[in-house]
Amino acid sequence: MTESKTAKPRFIKPPNALKEKVGSGGIPAHLIEKAQIHINDNPVDYRPEGLESLKKIQTLLEEIESATVDRQIELLHILVEEVMQLKASGGMFQFQLVSMIADVLLDFLETVNTVNEDVLKIIHAHNTIVTMILSKGLKGDGGKTGSSLSRELFKACVRYYDKYETA
Repeated sequence: MTESKTAKPRFIKPPNALKEKVGSGGIPAHLIEKAQIHINDNPVDYRPEGLESLKKIQTLLEEIESATVDRQIELLHILVEEVMQLKASGGMFQFQLVSMIADVLLDFLETVNTVNEDVLKIIHAHNTIVTMILSKGLKGDGGKTGSSLSRELFKACVRYYDKYETA
């Protein structure tokens, strides 16, 4: 098959079935404002959900403590997923401090490639802090108390890094 050197390429635009069904454009600002007013007027108590996530983390932690080395790493990956959920949902329900504390733990767990007593202590500290935040209903960033809690967990992670020369 030979083509002429003067033939121009032809561009074919495939149909976009999804766009045809739903249309194009964003959500009008007045609808977003209306939805936000509805959310603010009908608050959801996040604390039971947050405490349920902590129970799952605690159960995984107990399993990690008694597991074989290979199983510990596997369970640690599952625990990370649960902490990610806690981080995401905390911020969604105005518990930014829960998200901040979970973020500190996530950053720490990304550097851990073995499970030892100090790793377990840091995870326990995380659970204790988040339990306190939820039980006291510390919404937002928690002010000075929240900043202090986040900083102390971070310092514990730094001590771990210094001790084990990681990160």
